[in-house]
Amino acid sequence: MLKNKISLLLLFFFIFSSSWFKFFLEDHEYFEAVYVILVSSLLFYLNKKKGKLKVILFFLPLLTIFFYRPGGNVIFNLDELEKYTINTRRLYYENITLGRFYENKIFYIFRNYQKNFFQGLDLNYYFFGNHPRERAGIKEIKKISFIFLPLFLVGLYSFIRKKSYLFLYYFFFSLITASFYTPIDIYSFLFFPFLVSCLTEGAETILLRDK
Repeated sequence: MLKNKISLLLLFFFIFSSSWFKFFLEDHEYFEAVYVILVSSLLFYLNKKKGKLKVILFFLPLLTIFFYRPGGNVIFNLDELEKYTINTRRLYYENITLGRFYENKIFYIFRNYQKNFFQGLDLNYYFFGNHPRERAGIKEIKKISFIFLPLFLVGLYSFIRKKSYLFLYYFFFSLITASFYTPIDIYSFLFFPFLVSCLTEGAETILLRDK
C-alpha cells in the first residue's frame, strides 16, 4: 500500500514538474492538461487491475481526436505547396513510369504519415526539443528534462521485462492514430501519459526495489 502511494506521488511529480505540462497551462491548453492527469492516473490504476476495463484505453486516443480538434490538418488533405510540388515534378517524369509512381498523392500521404510516426518515436523530440533538427514554423520545447532520460529507459525496460504491455499498447495505438494529423504536435499530448508512466516505473525500480 505504501509503495503504491509513493508511486502515485512520483507520477504526479513527473507530470507537474515537466516543461510540457507548464506549456499547456501557459498556452491555456487546459484540455490537454486534464487529459494527461486523468489518463496517467487511469493507466496507473488499470495496471494494478485485471479485467476487460483496460480495453477503454485503446479507444481514448481515437475518441479524443474525433471530438477534440485544436487545429492542424489531416494528412489526406495535401496543402497547396505539396500539390504544386507533385505537379511540377511529374513534368520531369512524363516518360518515366517509376518516377511518376513516386510523385503522386498517395505516396505523399504515405510519406507524411511515415514522417509523423517516426517523429513520435524520436526520443530527441521529447527530451531535447528536437535539437539540432528543429523544424521551421513549429515551437520546439524540451517537453521533459533530459536528466530524466535514464529513468525513462529503465522504466521502459522494466515494463518489457515484467510484460506490462498495457503502456506500450496505449502508446502505439495513440501514435498510430495521431500520425494521421500534421503536424503531429497537435496530438502529441496523447503520448504524455506513457512517458510519465515510464519515468515513474524507472524511479520506482531504482528507489523502491528493496521495499
